[in-house]
Amino acid sequence: MSVATMLSFEAEQAGQRYTALVAAWRGIHASALEARDFGTARGLGRARAGAYDVARSFLDTERALLAATLRGVALEAHAHALSIARTLSADELPDAAHELLSASQSYAESELAVQIERDIALLLKRLRAAAIDVDMIARIQGVARSAALIQHRARAGTELRFAFKDRANRKWPSRTFVRTTWRQALLDVYNETVMASVAAIGASRVRVVTSDAPAAANGLILTLLPGVDLPTYAEVRDAVFHPNAEAWLAPLDTD
Repeated sequence: MSVATMLSFEAEQAGQRYTALVAAWRGIHASALEARDFGTARGLGRARAGAYDVARSFLDTERALLAATLRGVALEAHAHALSIARTLSADELPDAAHELLSASQSYAESELAVQIERDIALLLKRLRAAAIDVDMIARIQGVARSAALIQHRARAGTELRFAFKDRANRKWPSRTFVRTTWRQALLDVYNETVMASVAAIGASRVRVVTSDAPAAANGLILTLLPGVDLPTYAEVRDAVFHPNAEAWLAPLDTD
């Protein structure tokens, strides 16, 4: 299994877990519409509490999985970096790698929390909008709220579409955001651990490896030092190591 495949597998698993969370929110939304106190502050509060309860459970699980997976990826990268020298223990990460792990986990958790807030806000917004729409139909047509609710569902549908917008203002499912967040965090940790481990053994260059051998970036040499006539990781990161990249760093056979 290539590095890219390994990272993609873990990211896809995270996306599937978020899909399960979304299903739970949809269930809360549907139950709120059916409740006798639908449209009241009490009904809305119950939906809000339920949405945050399942979100907290998700985040607790995700936090533990993220920590374990990031560390596993870091150890894999470290062992790979040591393939050019045997001066460090394969079980002992460099200090810089530990700092990278902590920073990467903190950032990924923050990103997940932001998306959760967006999605819960959408759920509550739709419930409020539904209550207003049902009241409007009932008043104008002089029908019971239950009949008005049936009309609302027929017009608006019942399935919530949780999503986010990217920088180009394109809309994507929330699970894609979660998958992307995980994939970028794992790729960053892998690459940055390779560089930290290579630096710890006194080497100063790494190379880009891609799943597709003819790819333009495959074999590109990067320097870890400033003022050298070679590109640095920071200079190529956005173009070569985007979240869906089939590329990663590896040590040189000799340095």
